[in-house]
Amino acid sequence: YPSVSEKTKLQQLYHEVVEEIIWVLLGIIVIVSSAMLAAKRALTPLKNIVKQAQNIGPSDIDKRLSSARLPAEITPLIKAVNGAFDRLEKGYQAQRDFSSNVAHEIRTPMAVLRSSIEAIESPALKESISEDVRCLDRMFEQLIDLSRADALGKTSHEDINLHHLVIDLATDLGTEAIRTGKSLAVTGHTKSHAMGNKGHLAIALSNLIRNALIYSPKGTEVEIEVLTNPAGWKIKDRGAGIEDILKPVLFDRFNRGSATNQSTKGSGIGLAIVKSVADAHGAQVHILDRVGGGSEFVFTFSI
Repeated sequence: YPSVSEKTKLQQLYHEVVEEIIWVLLGIIVIVSSAMLAAKRALTPLKNIVKQAQNIGPSDIDKRLSSARLPAEITPLIKAVNGAFDRLEKGYQAQRDFSSNVAHEIRTPMAVLRSSIEAIESPALKESISEDVRCLDRMFEQLIDLSRADALGKTSHEDINLHHLVIDLATDLGTEAIRTGKSLAVTGHTKSHAMGNKGHLAIALSNLIRNALIYSPKGTEVEIEVLTNPAGWKIKDRGAGIEDILKPVLFDRFNRGSATNQSTKGSGIGLAIVKSVADAHGAQVHILDRVGGGSEFVFTFSI
């Protein structure tokens, strides 16, 4: 058995070892804390850069990333990214200029063509050509809308009352519905809200309503139901319905359905516009079969 003096020495040694371990652990904690603090300080400017990048969109194409307070090693990367933004801005501006020029150049001959049609004596031929011109006019407007929808960003979004938007569109399209022997009805919630671009959402919804009117038989009603939780719309028609195999691809550009249905007046652009607007809003759009016959086009925002 160890003597009392030996026990005392062992206890002293034990306390010294414990004390050394504590100091080592404290040193490790200080070093790790300092490293984490330094890393956090170093990453803060990068987080700011990420936020700046997220706020750059089609409505803010002149914004650029700031290199202030960034490490010198990161500055060349920021310059390269800003250079890419410069090239994208030029390309985006060229696209907008092209759309504007096309709009200006096409509208003039279309107006001349409408005036020339008035000189046609045959009522049947006059109406037939007038309808073709209206289809061309509508297709041209849809192509411009599709180009704008593709470039839509989230930076221009605002709070929108979906019921008010539907009422405005139903009022505008009511005459068109009556002219074709159909009617429009608005149902659902009156206080459904979502964040979005009002102009582009109006274009998407009007395309869905017009599409329903085109494929609905005379004497039927197209119902626009305002949804909540999730917010959105459901456009219901009493048409012939849509085959399940066509539902996923019907939103592709220039897809007008089956080959047996090519006599319709659709251009195959309207639903592509709807899909582009939905994608820009983080929304979903899909097609359901309506009970009793017809289809339901559902446009819903993410919760």
